[in-house]
Amino acid sequence: MHLGQRATIHPCISSREHHLFKISKVYTLPAKP
Repeated sequence: MHLGQRATIHPCISSREHHLFKISKVYTLPAKP
């Protein structure tokens, strides 16, 4: 996921991106084995 990489590379992300990152992580974690 690009959001995950951006969050790791750029710690100064906006609140909106951080929110989307958390959502993507929530949907990504259960998807992985």
